[in-house]
Amino acid sequence: NLGDVTMIDDAGARAMFPPLGTIVAGIHVPGAARVDGDFLRTSLVAGAEHFGARIVSGSARLLMDRGSVTGVEVEEEAFAADAVIVTTGAWTNQLLAPLGVSLAVEPQRGQILHLSLPRVDTSPWPILGGFSDQYMLTFGPNRIVAGATREHGSGFDSRMTAGGVKSVVDQALKVAPGLTEATVDEVRVGLRPLSADGLPFLGRAPGFENVIIATGHGPTGLQLGPYSGLVAAQLAHSQAVEADLAPFAVDRTIARNALKGAA
Repeated sequence: NLGDVTMIDDAGARAMFPPLGTIVAGIHVPGAARVDGDFLRTSLVAGAEHFGARIVSGSARLLMDRGSVTGVEVEEEAFAADAVIVTTGAWTNQLLAPLGVSLAVEPQRGQILHLSLPRVDTSPWPILGGFSDQYMLTFGPNRIVAGATREHGSGFDSRMTAGGVKSVVDQALKVAPGLTEATVDEVRVGLRPLSADGLPFLGRAPGFENVIIATGHGPTGLQLGPYSGLVAAQLAHSQAVEADLAPFAVDRTIARNALKGAA
C-alpha cells in the first residue's frame, strides 16, 4: 500500500528532507519502505538457526555422483541433500561450472556513501529518489546513505575508487547541498550479480532438477530477494509456485553483450 500519493512543492519537500536544494516539485509516497540490509541478513540467519538450520562458512563445491548433484562440500565437510539452492550471487558461475551451466551474469560494482549529521535526527526523513539512477535514504539517529554507483565491467574488483566516490558525492550535493558539512563515516563497496537483461534467474538448472538457482537480481536484491527465496524453497520442496517464472528461466536465451546496456 503506497498510501496517499501527493504532489508537494519546493517548501514541502525541504520540510521533509531539509538538506534539499531548490526543486520545482516532488511526489510524496508515504507508503514507501526502507530496508537495513545488515538487520535483514542478521534476522534471517537468526530465524534459520531458531528453526534448526546450521550456518557453515567457507568455500563450497557441488557434490556429484553418476551425473547427479547429491549435496555440497564446504571446507572438506560434506552435506548430503535432496535439493541444493544456489544463491551465490556474482560467483554463481564458478559454483555451477562442473554442471556445464553458465549464466549471462556478471559482477556490477556498487559504491555507497555513509554520512552523518551530528545532533540532527534524520530518522523521519523519507527516501529520496528520482535523480539520475541514485538515491538517498536515512536511518536513525543521524545517518544518511547516498549512492550507489552501477559500474559495469568491474569484474571482481571490490576496491573503493576515487571516481566512484566522486560520482556519488557530486550527485548527492547537487540535489542536497545542505549535506556539504556532513561527516563522511565510510564507503561500502559490493559486487551485485547483474544479469544481461536485468531480470533475475530463478528456477531449476537445466538438466539438474534438484538444483535451484536464484541470482542476477542486480541492484534490486533487497527488494526481490525475500520473495525469490520463498520461490526457491517452494521449488526445492516441489510445491506449487504462484508466480509465472518463464521470464526468469535459467535457460532463457540472452545475448551476453547486453550486459553493457543493463541498468
